[in-house]
Amino acid sequence: MVGVRMLEVLTLVPIFFMNSVLPVMTRHIREKSQKLKDIMNYSFYFLLAIGSAGAVGIAILARKITLLLSSKEFLTNDGVYGSDTAIQILMGAMFLCYLANFLGFSIIALGEQKKLLWINFWAVLFNLTSNLWVIPHYGLRGAATTSVISEFIIFTLCFITLKKISPEFTPKLTRVIKILFSSTVMGALVYFFQFSLLLSIGGGMLIFFALLYFTKAITPEMLLILKKK
Repeated sequence: MVGVRMLEVLTLVPIFFMNSVLPVMTRHIREKSQKLKDIMNYSFYFLLAIGSAGAVGIAILARKITLLLSSKEFLTNDGVYGSDTAIQILMGAMFLCYLANFLGFSIIALGEQKKLLWINFWAVLFNLTSNLWVIPHYGLRGAATTSVISEFIIFTLCFITLKKISPEFTPKLTRVIKILFSSTVMGALVYFFQFSLLLSIGGGMLIFFALLYFTKAITPEMLLILKKK
């Protein structure tokens, strides 16, 4: 399915990013460095930003993306749900996956892998058992929705776990709201002023980064610290 393949590719981004951050985070934990707080929080903001913007933008442009990657037969039509609908639902899973990857890698860096194994076990168990019921009744919509709920379970349990074991993880609610606000406004503008797929993507990115700059949701200093680390 087009949506699943897209999700598989897009979720590689936070993995690559956290693979580069993990050694630095581990070193600061070992050295009990004061810089650990900045690394953790800025990494969370960064993945929140690209995850939310990507999820909103792709969900809005799902029909055009499906046409680009496949054909009209895979589009939602006459009450028959297609890959574009699946993509829209799965973007919720992608967004949560970006955040869950940060949380999971952070838990590993803190040496609490056993907790992460149990979290993933319960999420997989839910996914398997729920799919046995939803797929026969709701098809691809049910499977996609189950994926979103599974990622939400992982995100919630990982967030609670990390907050308990790491006093350094202290994301500011105001900054989170600014990032989500920027993604929402960008999505609204892309929705109402759609052009070609390329122009919509390029324009959306420019709008989003401009909003991040003007709201000071992510500052150049934050990006510089992440780049150095």
